[in-house]
Amino acid sequence: MHIFKKLIVLAAITLLLFAVSACGKSDESKKDADKPVEKTEQVNKNENDQVVYETDLVEQAKHEHVWLRDIKPVVFKINKAYKSWENGKITRQQLNRELENLYEQFKPMYDSYMHYYETHRLSDAAQNDENYKLGLIHSKELHSAVNNFLYTATKGVIHKDDNENKLRKLSDEQLKSAYDKYMVKKYAELEAKVEKAVKNILNS
Repeated sequence: MHIFKKLIVLAAITLLLFAVSACGKSDESKKDADKPVEKTEQVNKNENDQVVYETDLVEQAKHEHVWLRDIKPVVFKINKAYKSWENGKITRQQLNRELENLYEQFKPMYDSYMHYYETHRLSDAAQNDENYKLGLIHSKELHSAVNNFLYTATKGVIHKDDNENKLRKLSDEQLKSAYDKYMVKKYAELEAKVEKAVKNILNS
């Protein structure tokens, strides 16, 4: 009988310890569940710990590299001609002829570029890449800046109060304003962004 009482007491102690242990584990589990989940950026890397970009993003960067190579000589000539006129070395008529020649040279390049963009779409993964969002996405605006300047400088603009809707040549002040808007503020800034993204992708 005495032994039986000891067994009962021992069993009660065992159950009590088990209950306390289970309660402790439940509290720990609750604490773990309440901890915020740390977010990590998913970056694809190869065995050499180099970043691996989406295939279509790499192809896009290769195209952008070629387009930048082709557009830079045009921009250089635009800037050179404009500065020559601004410094009084050539007349406005001479500047107009130079810009007209450059527009004829650039127009087929621009049309080919726009056709590519209209017929090719990057994957969602490529479009979510930082090099696309901060760099390559500006390529279209970059090319449009050059095209818009050359078009308005050579063809003119339609005045808002002109009922005939005819293109009218730019005045000297309007030309200066167009150059500052498209070539100084837009092109220069966008070229740096696109070029940086291209280098990041192709040199990885």
